[in-house]
Amino acid sequence: MISLQHADFKRLEDELIKRRRETHNDETDDDQRIEDERIRCTWSEALPQLRASAVERCISCDEYFNWIRFAYQLITDLERAVRSAGRRVRPKGSLVWTHQRFDVITAGDSKRGVEIDRDALIDTSSRYLGYTVRTDYLDWLLIDALLFADLDSFANSLMSGELYRAPNWAFVFADGNHWKYELYSALFPLLGFLVRYLLLPSIAIWMFLSGHTNIAASIAAIFGVYLVLRVISIPARISRWRLRKQHVKLLTEIYAAYSLAAPPVLNPARLKTAIDTTAAKGAMYPNPVLSLIDRLAKIHPDTCLPYSWPSVE
Repeated sequence: MISLQHADFKRLEDELIKRRRETHNDETDDDQRIEDERIRCTWSEALPQLRASAVERCISCDEYFNWIRFAYQLITDLERAVRSAGRRVRPKGSLVWTHQRFDVITAGDSKRGVEIDRDALIDTSSRYLGYTVRTDYLDWLLIDALLFADLDSFANSLMSGELYRAPNWAFVFADGNHWKYELYSALFPLLGFLVRYLLLPSIAIWMFLSGHTNIAASIAAIFGVYLVLRVISIPARISRWRLRKQHVKLLTEIYAAYSLAAPPVLNPARLKTAIDTTAAKGAMYPNPVLSLIDRLAKIHPDTCLPYSWPSVE
């Protein structure tokens, strides 16, 4: 079979873009146009490796067209899995996905421009794993997005108190603002102490001085019961504190593992080791990301360049 030439690649790629534009020729929504440009920019990043793979495997024009159509749809699905409420935040011309800057205070905050539908992302990755073609760039896109989704979700559950069914009001009310979080972290414990240990005694004393001795005695009894319950719950609170300490350490290790996925140069073997280590300690990764990392580590044990542009001239 005759290998595809540069002109064939260009013709087929232009044909796909033409068809996609015809599909949205009546689209007047600015957000949709910006989204389409973001998808095309990301798709263009994937093309050099797809071209190189097509030449290596000596495929036909029809097969290559199916490849690039699948890649376009894959990137479209990725865009819809990670855009959510944040699509207006990302500027025109940017890529669908880049390695994210992680900040534990803004975990789960859609105002960052990223709000991931984890189930949709897993479904997109699963379909990619079942397709006939792969590239380092497409592998990396999904690996990085999946790892960040789990890192962000775990951080949000930890910081919000959802893991322990004990809300962290400082995190909730800070709404991603570092200054507010520091302020509330100092203020709320003080308010909690005042409410727990001074409010009821103060009311009881006030009632007693006002001559309502029976009410004062009732309030004092309630406060006494509360103190007993607090004492009884000390072991449980110590256990929760230790568990939180373990979770904070695990979060740090998950973040360190995610940092290994940062381009331009990846060491897939080191990334796999870090992911396996954190998984053994309790991190819950979806099967698609484990399969993608395993596959990438077998192909490139030491060095992977997801943004490399192999020549097919």
